[in-house]
Amino acid sequence: MNEFLVVHPCNIFSHDTAVAPFDLVDMYELPNTDLTLYKAIILLNYVDQDFLLEEKQLIEQFLADGKLVCFFGNLVTPWLPGQELFVPKEINWHGDYNVTIAKPHPIFDGVIEEHMTTNKGVKGFFARGHHPAPQGAEVLLTLPAGEEITYINRNSTNGTIFMHVGFCFFDFSGNGGMRPETKKTTDRIPAQMLAWAQEELARLAKGEKIDA
Repeated sequence: MNEFLVVHPCNIFSHDTAVAPFDLVDMYELPNTDLTLYKAIILLNYVDQDFLLEEKQLIEQFLADGKLVCFFGNLVTPWLPGQELFVPKEINWHGDYNVTIAKPHPIFDGVIEEHMTTNKGVKGFFARGHHPAPQGAEVLLTLPAGEEITYINRNSTNGTIFMHVGFCFFDFSGNGGMRPETKKTTDRIPAQMLAWAQEELARLAKGEKIDA
């Protein structure tokens, strides 16, 4: 049985539902899914957050059991325990979109900041706002005013919450689907994200604590 479950908005902006090597569930089937079989849940951008708010106890219990939840997108309803809602970025010039690596981390090893900031000459695809990080969170990426766009929260629950305001860091491309290679250093992120998630699961299983 796979340890990772992808909660997918299967009928919304779904160019490809192939998420190998992970298991996949339509977001509306989440209440009918045995979450005890999994150690990590990945929730994609465009999931129905009003629905997740109605079913928030499922995510709360999953984290209470000492597991990992990764959310990629803009949090607009309070279904994820201990997290602040998305704050849009006020843009005065294109440099307001510049991404900074706040601290070295294996997920972004060898990744150039400019490659995250700019896509085909355009800025803003990576992050257009932020989630204020809870106290004690490990902040990984920021916008120019220090706004937290990517962080790890190990304090709000018994598990670990990984938050990023943009698209999914895992590789769901299969044969060229959701994340094709770009020939940029950002191509390193999916494999490094998976490696970190696996290490985090091992840490959680041992009950080890990590300070931000």
